[in-house]
Amino acid sequence: MNVQVSKTGPCAAKVSLSVPAAEFQQQFALHLGAASKKARVKGFRAGHVPPSVIEKLYGDAVQRETIEHYLKSALEKAVSDEKLDLAIQPQVSGGKGWKRGMDLELDLELDLKPSFELGTYKGLSVERREVKVEAGEVEKTIEDVRRQQARPKPAGDAGLPATDGMAIGRIELLHDGNVVATREGLRLAAELPPTGADEAQWKQKLEGAREGAVLEVAMTFAPEWEQEELRGKPGVCRVTLSQVFALELPAREDLQKMFGAKDDAEFVAKVEEQLQAAKEEQERLRVEAALFDALMEAHPFDLPPRMLANQVEGRLLQARQQMMQSGVAEADAKAKVEEQRAATETASRRSLRAYFLVEAVSVAENLRVNQSEITAELRRIATRNRATFQQVAKYYEENKLVPQLGVELMERKVRAFLREHAAT
Repeated sequence: MNVQVSKTGPCAAKVSLSVPAAEFQQQFALHLGAASKKARVKGFRAGHVPPSVIEKLYGDAVQRETIEHYLKSALEKAVSDEKLDLAIQPQVSGGKGWKRGMDLELDLELDLKPSFELGTYKGLSVERREVKVEAGEVEKTIEDVRRQQARPKPAGDAGLPATDGMAIGRIELLHDGNVVATREGLRLAAELPPTGADEAQWKQKLEGAREGAVLEVAMTFAPEWEQEELRGKPGVCRVTLSQVFALELPAREDLQKMFGAKDDAEFVAKVEEQLQAAKEEQERLRVEAALFDALMEAHPFDLPPRMLANQVEGRLLQARQQMMQSGVAEADAKAKVEEQRAATETASRRSLRAYFLVEAVSVAENLRVNQSEITAELRRIATRNRATFQQVAKYYEENKLVPQLGVELMERKVRAFLREHAAT
Protein backbone atom coordinates (compact mmCIF):
# COMPACT_ATOMS: atom_id res chain seq x y z
CA MET A 1 0.00 0.00 0.00
CA ASN A 2 1.33 3.40 -0.97
CA VAL A 3 0.02 6.54 0.74
CA GLN A 4 0.75 10.08 -0.44
CA VAL A 5 -0.44 13.24 1.32
CA SER A 6 -0.66 16.63 -0.35
CA LYS A 7 -1.97 19.95 0.96
CA THR A 8 -4.72 21.31 -1.29
CA GLY A 9 -5.53 24.44 0.72
CA PRO A 10 -5.04 26.18 4.07
CA CYS A 11 -7.48 23.76 5.74
CA ALA A 12 -7.58 20.94 3.21
CA ALA A 13 -5.45 17.96 2.22
CA LYS A 14 -5.71 14.94 -0.05
CA VAL A 15 -4.62 11.41 0.77
CA SER A 16 -3.91 9.34 -2.33
CA LEU A 17 -4.04 5.59 -1.76
CA SER A 18 -2.60 3.03 -4.18
CA VAL A 19 -2.75 -0.73 -3.64
CA PRO A 20 -1.32 -3.18 -6.23
CA ALA A 21 -3.86 -5.65 -7.52
CA ALA A 22 -1.97 -8.67 -6.12
CA GLU A 23 -1.80 -7.14 -2.64
CA PHE A 24 -5.48 -6.27 -2.73
CA GLN A 25 -6.38 -9.79 -3.82
CA GLN A 26 -4.37 -11.23 -0.95
CA GLN A 27 -6.18 -9.03 1.58
CA PHE A 28 -9.51 -9.82 -0.08
CA ALA A 29 -8.79 -13.54 0.37
CA LEU A 30 -8.11 -12.99 4.07
CA HIS A 31 -11.45 -11.22 4.50
CA LEU A 32 -13.18 -14.03 2.59
CA GLY A 33 -11.61 -16.58 4.91
CA ALA A 34 -12.74 -14.65 7.98
CA ALA A 35 -16.26 -14.38 6.57
CA SER A 36 -16.38 -18.12 5.78
CA LYS A 37 -15.76 -18.94 9.44
CA LYS A 38 -18.70 -16.82 10.58
CA ALA A 39 -21.18 -17.51 7.78
CA ARG A 40 -24.18 -19.81 8.11
CA VAL A 41 -25.02 -21.31 4.71
CA LYS A 42 -27.49 -24.13 4.18
CA GLY A 43 -25.73 -27.35 3.17
CA PHE A 44 -22.45 -26.54 4.93
CA ARG A 45 -21.30 -26.99 8.50
CA ALA A 46 -20.88 -23.78 10.48
CA GLY A 47 -17.35 -22.45 10.04
CA HIS A 48 -16.65 -24.69 7.04
CA VAL A 49 -18.20 -22.73 4.17
CA PRO A 50 -15.71 -22.68 1.26
CA PRO A 51 -14.38 -19.18 0.41
CA SER A 52 -15.54 -19.69 -3.17
CA VAL A 53 -19.12 -20.03 -1.96
CA ILE A 54 -18.75 -16.94 0.26
CA GLU A 55 -17.40 -15.00 -2.70
CA LYS A 56 -20.35 -15.98 -4.84
CA LEU A 57 -22.88 -15.06 -2.16
CA TYR A 58 -21.19 -12.08 -0.47
CA GLY A 59 -18.34 -11.06 -2.77
CA ASP A 60 -19.46 -7.45 -3.19
CA ALA A 61 -19.84 -6.94 0.56
CA VAL A 62 -16.44 -8.47 1.29
CA GLN A 63 -14.91 -6.30 -1.43
CA ARG A 64 -16.33 -3.16 0.23
CA GLU A 65 -15.01 -4.39 3.57
CA THR A 66 -11.54 -4.84 2.05
CA ILE A 67 -11.59 -1.36 0.53
CA GLU A 68 -12.66 0.08 3.89
CA HIS A 69 -9.74 -1.74 5.50
CA TYR A 70 -7.29 0.04 3.22
CA LEU A 71 -9.02 3.39 3.56
CA LYS A 72 -8.87 3.19 7.35
CA SER A 73 -5.23 2.13 7.27
CA ALA A 74 -4.33 4.92 4.84
CA LEU A 75 -6.11 7.54 6.95
CA GLU A 76 -4.44 6.39 10.16
CA LYS A 77 -1.02 6.43 8.49
CA ALA A 78 -1.56 9.89 6.97
CA VAL A 79 -2.78 11.39 10.26
CA SER A 80 0.08 9.81 12.20
CA ASP A 81 2.89 10.58 9.74
CA GLU A 82 1.82 14.12 8.83
CA LYS A 83 0.34 15.08 12.23
CA LEU A 84 -2.95 16.03 10.59
CA ASP A 85 -5.69 17.54 12.79
CA LEU A 86 -8.98 16.53 11.18
CA ALA A 87 -11.98 18.82 11.40
CA ILE A 88 -14.51 16.22 10.20
CA GLN A 89 -14.45 12.67 8.92
CA PRO A 90 -13.10 12.38 5.37
CA GLN A 91 -15.12 11.85 2.24
CA VAL A 92 -14.03 9.18 -0.26
CA SER A 93 -13.60 10.26 -3.87
CA GLY A 94 -12.06 8.55 -6.88
CA GLY A 95 -11.90 4.84 -7.64
CA LYS A 96 -14.88 5.00 -9.96
CA GLY A 97 -15.01 2.14 -12.41
CA TRP A 98 -12.53 0.09 -10.36
CA LYS A 99 -12.75 -3.66 -10.91
CA ARG A 100 -11.06 -6.55 -9.20
CA GLY A 101 -7.78 -7.36 -10.86
CA MET A 102 -6.89 -3.70 -11.21
CA ASP A 103 -4.75 -1.64 -8.85
CA LEU A 104 -6.90 0.06 -6.22
CA GLU A 105 -6.53 3.83 -6.37
CA LEU A 106 -8.60 6.10 -4.16
CA ASP A 107 -8.44 9.66 -2.89
CA LEU A 108 -9.52 10.90 0.52
CA GLU A 109 -10.39 14.59 0.71
CA LEU A 110 -9.64 15.86 4.20
CA ASP A 111 -10.84 18.95 6.03
CA LEU A 112 -8.27 20.12 8.57
CA LYS A 113 -8.77 22.33 11.58
CA PRO A 114 -7.56 25.88 10.98
CA SER A 115 -4.06 26.64 12.17
CA PHE A 116 -3.81 29.95 14.01
CA GLU A 117 -2.06 31.37 17.02
CA LEU A 118 -4.39 32.25 19.86
CA GLY A 119 -3.68 35.87 20.65
CA THR A 120 -4.72 37.98 23.63
CA TYR A 121 -8.00 36.89 25.13
CA LYS A 122 -7.48 37.92 28.76
CA GLY A 123 -7.69 41.54 29.76
CA LEU A 124 -9.96 42.58 26.89
CA SER A 125 -11.85 45.79 27.58
CA VAL A 126 -15.47 46.70 27.03
CA GLU A 127 -17.62 49.61 28.13
CA ARG A 128 -19.78 48.61 31.07
CA ARG A 129 -23.12 50.32 31.55
CA GLU A 130 -24.71 51.27 34.81
CA VAL A 131 -27.68 49.06 35.58
CA LYS A 132 -30.57 50.41 37.61
CA VAL A 133 -34.33 50.16 37.76
CA GLU A 134 -35.92 53.29 36.33
CA ALA A 135 -39.01 55.03 37.67
CA GLY A 136 -42.19 53.32 36.56
CA GLU A 137 -40.53 50.03 35.63
CA VAL A 138 -41.63 48.27 38.81
CA GLU A 139 -45.31 49.08 38.29
CA LYS A 140 -45.06 48.07 34.63
CA THR A 141 -43.53 44.78 35.65
CA ILE A 142 -46.28 44.21 38.20
CA GLU A 143 -48.87 44.77 35.48
CA ASP A 144 -47.00 42.34 33.23
CA VAL A 145 -47.07 39.73 36.01
CA ARG A 146 -50.79 40.33 36.52
CA ARG A 147 -51.38 39.59 32.85
CA GLN A 148 -49.21 36.48 33.02
CA GLN A 149 -51.30 35.22 35.95
CA ALA A 150 -54.63 36.25 34.44
CA ARG A 151 -57.44 33.80 33.76
CA PRO A 152 -58.28 33.73 30.06
CA LYS A 153 -61.77 33.39 28.64
CA PRO A 154 -62.61 33.16 24.91
CA ALA A 155 -62.98 36.64 23.40
CA GLY A 156 -65.56 35.51 20.85
CA ASP A 157 -66.78 37.92 18.20
CA ALA A 158 -65.46 40.90 20.14
CA GLY A 159 -61.95 39.88 19.19
CA LEU A 160 -58.74 40.73 21.01
CA PRO A 161 -59.21 43.52 23.59
CA ALA A 162 -56.95 46.57 23.34
CA THR A 163 -55.91 45.96 26.94
CA ASP A 164 -56.26 42.92 29.17
CA GLY A 165 -56.37 40.63 26.17
CA MET A 166 -54.15 37.76 25.14
CA ALA A 167 -53.79 35.58 22.06
CA ILE A 168 -51.91 32.38 21.31
CA GLY A 169 -50.33 32.31 17.90
CA ARG A 170 -47.42 31.93 15.55
CA ILE A 171 -45.00 34.65 14.53
CA GLU A 172 -43.00 34.44 11.30
CA LEU A 173 -40.32 37.01 10.58
CA LEU A 174 -39.72 37.71 6.89
CA HIS A 175 -37.02 39.52 4.98
CA ASP A 176 -37.48 40.15 1.26
CA GLY A 177 -40.41 37.74 1.34
CA ASN A 178 -38.41 34.90 2.89
CA VAL A 179 -39.22 33.41 6.29
CA VAL A 180 -36.06 33.72 8.42
CA ALA A 181 -37.53 32.76 11.81
CA THR A 182 -40.67 31.08 13.14
CA ARG A 183 -41.96 30.97 16.72
CA GLU A 184 -44.92 28.78 17.65
CA GLY A 185 -47.28 28.97 20.60
CA LEU A 186 -46.46 32.55 21.62
CA ARG A 187 -48.52 34.67 24.01
CA LEU A 188 -49.40 37.91 22.21
CA ALA A 189 -51.11 41.14 23.24
CA ALA A 190 -52.14 44.28 21.37
CA GLU A 191 -50.24 46.53 23.79
CA LEU A 192 -47.03 44.43 23.73
CA PRO A 193 -45.46 44.49 20.24
CA PRO A 194 -42.47 42.21 19.58
CA THR A 195 -39.00 43.76 19.43
CA GLY A 196 -38.61 45.76 16.23
CA ALA A 197 -42.30 45.69 15.23
CA ASP A 198 -44.01 48.99 14.36
CA GLU A 199 -45.91 49.73 17.58
CA ALA A 200 -48.76 51.69 16.01
CA GLN A 201 -49.36 49.09 13.30
CA TRP A 202 -49.18 46.25 15.80
CA LYS A 203 -51.81 47.76 18.09
CA GLN A 204 -54.06 48.77 15.21
CA LYS A 205 -54.04 45.36 13.55
CA LEU A 206 -54.28 43.19 16.65
CA GLU A 207 -57.00 45.13 18.43
CA GLY A 208 -60.28 43.35 17.67
CA ALA A 209 -58.58 40.54 15.70
CA ARG A 210 -60.35 37.17 15.88
CA GLU A 211 -59.19 33.58 15.94
CA GLY A 212 -57.69 32.49 12.61
CA ALA A 213 -56.66 36.01 11.61
CA VAL A 214 -53.38 36.37 9.67
CA LEU A 215 -51.84 39.82 10.09
CA GLU A 216 -48.67 41.45 8.78
CA VAL A 217 -46.86 44.27 10.59
CA ALA A 218 -43.80 46.20 9.41
CA MET A 219 -40.69 45.68 11.51
CA THR A 220 -36.96 46.32 11.71
CA PHE A 221 -34.57 43.56 12.77
CA ALA A 222 -32.99 44.41 16.13
CA PRO A 223 -29.29 45.41 16.41
CA GLU A 224 -28.66 42.21 18.42
CA TRP A 225 -30.49 39.93 15.95
CA GLU A 226 -28.72 36.55 15.71
CA GLN A 227 -28.20 36.80 11.93
CA GLU A 228 -25.73 39.66 11.68
CA GLU A 229 -26.50 40.38 8.03
CA LEU A 230 -30.15 41.21 8.91
CA ARG A 231 -29.46 43.62 11.77
CA GLY A 232 -31.15 46.95 11.15
CA LYS A 233 -32.82 45.70 7.96
CA PRO A 234 -36.57 46.14 7.30
CA GLY A 235 -38.80 43.11 7.48
CA VAL A 236 -42.33 41.87 8.07
CA CYS A 237 -43.76 40.27 11.19
CA ARG A 238 -46.52 37.88 10.12
CA VAL A 239 -48.88 36.83 12.92
CA THR A 240 -51.34 33.93 12.83
CA LEU A 241 -53.78 33.89 15.75
CA SER A 242 -54.96 30.44 16.80
CA GLN A 243 -56.73 31.43 20.03
CA VAL A 244 -57.96 34.82 21.31
CA PHE A 245 -58.87 35.56 24.93
CA ALA A 246 -60.03 38.33 27.21
CA LEU A 247 -58.17 38.28 30.53
CA GLU A 248 -59.49 38.41 34.07
CA LEU A 249 -56.54 39.87 35.97
CA PRO A 250 -55.85 38.86 39.59
CA ALA A 251 -56.03 41.43 42.37
CA ARG A 252 -52.79 43.03 43.50
CA GLU A 253 -53.25 41.37 46.91
CA ASP A 254 -53.17 37.95 45.26
CA LEU A 255 -49.81 38.77 43.69
CA GLN A 256 -48.45 39.85 47.05
CA LYS A 257 -49.27 36.40 48.44
CA MET A 258 -47.64 34.74 45.42
CA PHE A 259 -44.43 36.68 46.11
CA GLY A 260 -44.59 35.88 49.83
CA ALA A 261 -44.86 39.57 50.79
CA LYS A 262 -46.60 40.65 53.98
CA ASP A 263 -47.63 44.02 52.57
CA ASP A 264 -47.50 46.14 49.42
CA ALA A 265 -44.18 47.80 50.31
CA GLU A 266 -42.43 44.44 50.65
CA PHE A 267 -44.10 43.26 47.44
CA VAL A 268 -42.78 46.27 45.51
CA ALA A 269 -39.30 45.74 47.00
CA LYS A 270 -39.26 42.09 45.93
CA VAL A 271 -40.33 42.95 42.39
CA GLU A 272 -37.67 45.66 42.19
CA GLU A 273 -35.02 43.21 43.39
CA GLN A 274 -35.96 40.66 40.73
CA LEU A 275 -36.09 43.35 38.06
CA GLN A 276 -32.62 44.57 39.04
CA ALA A 277 -31.29 41.00 38.83
CA ALA A 278 -32.80 40.59 35.37
CA LYS A 279 -31.21 43.83 34.16
CA GLU A 280 -27.84 42.76 35.54
CA GLU A 281 -28.17 39.45 33.69
CA GLN A 282 -28.91 41.31 30.44
CA GLU A 283 -25.87 43.50 30.94
CA ARG A 284 -23.71 40.47 31.67
CA LEU A 285 -24.81 38.87 28.39
CA ARG A 286 -24.19 42.12 26.51
CA VAL A 287 -20.67 42.42 27.92
CA GLU A 288 -19.89 38.79 27.08
CA ALA A 289 -21.16 39.26 23.52
CA ALA A 290 -19.04 42.41 23.05
CA LEU A 291 -15.92 40.65 24.36
CA PHE A 292 -16.51 37.64 22.15
CA ASP A 293 -17.01 39.88 19.12
CA ALA A 294 -13.67 41.56 19.90
CA LEU A 295 -12.01 38.14 20.14
CA MET A 296 -13.50 37.13 16.78
CA GLU A 297 -12.34 40.33 15.09
CA ALA A 298 -8.79 39.83 16.37
CA HIS A 299 -8.53 36.28 15.00
CA PRO A 300 -9.10 35.98 11.24
CA PHE A 301 -8.35 32.53 9.81
CA ASP A 302 -9.34 30.18 7.00
CA LEU A 303 -12.06 27.56 7.45
CA PRO A 304 -12.34 23.91 6.34
CA PRO A 305 -14.18 24.10 3.01
CA ARG A 306 -16.30 20.95 3.26
CA MET A 307 -17.24 21.65 6.87
CA LEU A 308 -18.39 25.13 5.83
CA ALA A 309 -20.32 23.77 2.85
CA ASN A 310 -22.05 21.18 5.06
CA GLN A 311 -23.17 23.84 7.51
CA VAL A 312 -24.47 26.12 4.75
CA GLU A 313 -26.46 23.31 3.13
CA GLY A 314 -27.79 22.20 6.50
CA ARG A 315 -29.07 25.67 7.32
CA LEU A 316 -30.64 26.09 3.89
CA LEU A 317 -32.34 22.71 4.22
CA GLN A 318 -33.76 23.69 7.60
CA ALA A 319 -35.02 27.01 6.20
CA ARG A 320 -36.65 25.22 3.26
CA GLN A 321 -38.39 22.74 5.56
CA GLN A 322 -39.69 25.57 7.75
CA MET A 323 -41.13 27.33 4.70
CA MET A 324 -42.81 24.15 3.49
CA GLN A 325 -44.28 23.57 6.95
CA SER A 326 -45.70 27.09 6.71
CA GLY A 327 -47.47 26.17 3.48
CA VAL A 328 -44.93 27.38 0.89
CA ALA A 329 -44.75 25.14 -2.18
CA GLU A 330 -41.56 23.08 -2.45
CA ALA A 331 -40.38 24.76 -5.67
CA ASP A 332 -40.98 28.23 -4.22
CA ALA A 333 -39.21 27.26 -0.99
CA LYS A 334 -36.16 26.06 -2.93
CA ALA A 335 -36.03 29.30 -4.90
CA LYS A 336 -36.36 31.45 -1.79
CA VAL A 337 -33.63 29.66 0.17
CA GLU A 338 -31.27 30.07 -2.78
CA GLU A 339 -31.78 33.82 -2.43
CA GLN A 340 -30.54 33.43 1.15
CA ARG A 341 -27.41 31.48 0.21
CA ALA A 342 -24.94 34.39 0.43
CA ALA A 343 -26.32 35.55 3.79
CA THR A 344 -26.38 31.98 5.08
CA GLU A 345 -22.75 31.46 4.12
CA THR A 346 -21.80 34.64 5.99
CA ALA A 347 -23.63 33.44 9.10
CA SER A 348 -22.11 29.96 8.80
CA ARG A 349 -18.60 31.39 8.52
CA ARG A 350 -19.15 33.33 11.72
CA SER A 351 -20.56 30.27 13.48
CA LEU A 352 -17.59 28.08 12.50
CA ARG A 353 -15.04 30.72 13.45
CA ALA A 354 -16.74 30.98 16.85
CA TYR A 355 -16.61 27.20 17.20
CA PHE A 356 -12.86 26.98 16.58
CA LEU A 357 -12.10 29.99 18.80
CA VAL A 358 -14.15 28.48 21.64
CA GLU A 359 -12.22 25.24 21.20
CA ALA A 360 -8.87 27.06 21.28
CA VAL A 361 -9.67 29.00 24.47
CA SER A 362 -11.16 25.95 26.18
CA VAL A 363 -8.01 23.93 25.44
CA ALA A 364 -5.72 26.75 26.56
CA GLU A 365 -7.61 27.13 29.85
CA ASN A 366 -8.52 23.45 30.31
CA LEU A 367 -12.24 24.25 30.40
CA ARG A 368 -14.54 21.22 30.36
CA VAL A 369 -18.27 20.47 30.17
CA ASN A 370 -19.14 17.47 32.33
CA GLN A 371 -22.17 15.20 32.30
CA SER A 372 -23.72 16.82 35.36
CA GLU A 373 -23.75 20.18 33.57
CA ILE A 374 -25.44 18.64 30.52
CA THR A 375 -28.02 16.96 32.77
CA ALA A 376 -28.70 20.24 34.58
CA GLU A 377 -29.21 22.05 31.27
CA LEU A 378 -31.62 19.36 30.05
CA ARG A 379 -33.59 19.83 33.27
CA ARG A 380 -33.76 23.59 32.67
CA ILE A 381 -34.95 22.99 29.10
CA ALA A 382 -37.61 20.61 30.41
CA THR A 383 -38.83 23.19 32.94
CA ARG A 384 -39.03 25.95 30.29
CA ASN A 385 -41.01 23.72 27.95
CA ARG A 386 -43.20 22.19 30.66
CA ALA A 387 -41.96 18.72 29.81
CA THR A 388 -40.41 15.95 31.86
CA PHE A 389 -36.67 15.50 32.04
CA GLN A 390 -37.05 12.02 30.53
CA GLN A 391 -38.93 13.41 27.51
CA VAL A 392 -36.30 16.07 26.83
CA ALA A 393 -33.37 13.70 27.37
CA LYS A 394 -34.90 11.14 25.01
CA TYR A 395 -35.49 13.81 22.34
CA TYR A 396 -31.91 15.06 22.52
CA GLU A 397 -30.48 11.54 22.42
CA GLU A 398 -32.67 10.30 19.56
CA ASN A 399 -31.90 13.39 17.47
CA LYS A 400 -28.20 13.26 18.40
CA LEU A 401 -28.32 16.78 19.82
CA VAL A 402 -26.35 16.12 23.02
CA PRO A 403 -22.95 16.94 21.40
CA GLN A 404 -24.35 20.22 20.07
CA LEU A 405 -25.68 21.03 23.54
CA GLY A 406 -22.17 20.42 24.89
CA VAL A 407 -20.76 22.86 22.33
CA GLU A 408 -23.30 25.50 23.37
CA LEU A 409 -22.46 25.04 27.05
CA MET A 410 -18.75 25.31 26.30
CA GLU A 411 -19.28 28.59 24.44
CA ARG A 412 -21.14 29.93 27.48
CA LYS A 413 -18.17 28.95 29.64
CA VAL A 414 -15.72 30.68 27.34
CA ARG A 415 -17.85 33.83 27.19
CA ALA A 416 -18.06 33.86 30.98
CA PHE A 417 -14.28 33.34 31.18
CA LEU A 418 -13.69 36.34 28.92
CA ARG A 419 -15.92 38.50 31.12
CA GLU A 420 -14.34 37.32 34.37
CA HIS A 421 -10.84 38.05 33.01
CA ALA A 422 -11.67 41.29 31.20
CA ALA A 423 -10.00 44.56 32.06
CA THR A 424 -11.80 46.34 34.89
